[in-house]
Formats: sequence, structure tokens, C-alpha cells
Amino acid sequence: MIRKLAFVEIVVNDFNRMLEWYKDNLGFTVSQEVNNEDGRWCMLKTDEGDEHLALWQPPKPVICNGSKTAFFIPIFVVSDLLELVRDLRAKGVEITEDIRDRGAYRITTIKDTEKNEIQLVEFTH
Repeated sequence: MIRKLAFVEIVVNDFNRMLEWYKDNLGFTVSQEVNNEDGRWCMLKTDEGDEHLALWQPPKPVICNGSKTAFFIPIFVVSDLLELVRDLRAKGVEITEDIRDRGAYRITTIKDTEKNEIQLVEFTH
């Protein structure tokens, strides 16, 4: 089952503008940044070292509820992703993608009853 909240990801359409806003207005710094085929992503860090907020710009613009606005995806750490996905499927939970293996972690996306996306991640290393 769920072990803990890993972080909340804000899906954005203008990465640079959003990054500057969080840095300039709220004082976040960037602790990790990735730019690859999955898009551009960074983890934001507070002055006290907390890392629970990330920005992600996918390779293509994202439409959510009919508009191109930012939206949030909570990402939960799980113990055994394969077993949890089997259990969730048996309960009729909507699984929106196959499990993606990224080497250091496996991840998938589910939807709640109001179609909000939730990601589940298992760290493998």
C-alpha cells in the first residue's frame, strides 16, 4: 500500500515562467533538474531542505478540463507497485498507463472517481 507522499508535481505549460515565479516569489531553489524525452522537470527545495514540490513540462502542451492551465499530481511511494496495481485493477480503479520502468524506479498513473490523476512510484535502487 501507500508508504508516504513523495512529492506533488505541478504540470505546467511554461516551465521557465513557473520556475522563476516559485524562485522569486516563494524563495524555492532547484535541487534536481532533468530535461529529456519525457519533458523538462525539476524538484524545488525550501530553505529548510524540504523537497516535496516539483515542476514538470511534458513534451506536448497539456489540456486539463478544457484549458491549458497548470494542474497538480500527487505522487505516492509504494512498497510493491506490481502487487498494488493488481489489487487496484481488481477493485475497478482506472489505471491510465502501463507501469513504466525507469531503472531507479517504476511508476504508473491512476485516476480517482473524479478523474484526478495520482501517480504511484516504487523506488527500485
